[in-house]
Amino acid sequence: MAIAVTELQSMLDTVIRAIGNPTLRARGPDGREVQYRSMDEALKAKGTLEDLIREASGVPPRVSLATHRRGEPALPGWPRPGGNW
Repeated sequence: MAIAVTELQSMLDTVIRAIGNPTLRARGPDGREVQYRSMDEALKAKGTLEDLIREASGVPPRVSLATHRRGEPALPGWPRPGGNW
């Protein structure tokens, strides 16, 4: 059974409140309390929930694109554009 986007958003809001709390603890709207062992664990939970919300909303996943500046090789050791090998 899929979780509704509104419930996922509520869970994400709770994680964000926990991240903002020095004890990494927060109480959700349903009254349940969550405490993370580390900031890393809380950030991983936040990323997972954001991905689930994107997926449930039909938004394409995040992507990373490689970039380079003009006139520089895209890969180290490759010749410059118009240069010799």
